[in-house]
Amino acid sequence: MDVRHLNRNEIVELKERYLIDLMDRKGETPSYGELDAVDDLIDDETIFEVFSGVNFVEEDFFCNVLG
Repeated sequence: MDVRHLNRNEIVELKERYLIDLMDRKGETPSYGELDAVDDLIDDETIFEVFSGVNFVEEDFFCNVLG
């Protein structure tokens, strides 16, 4: 499924992954506050661009596996 067809929880999970990766490249770790506010910190369009062309399945996301 295309990134534009993901539900809100899946998009937020991608935002968390994206933020962690960005900060890891700088040798930093996001705070719990940053992870909690990630939906406000990173806009959807950024995620749509970064993950364009990726074909996702439900099992790619913890939010779907955990219930």
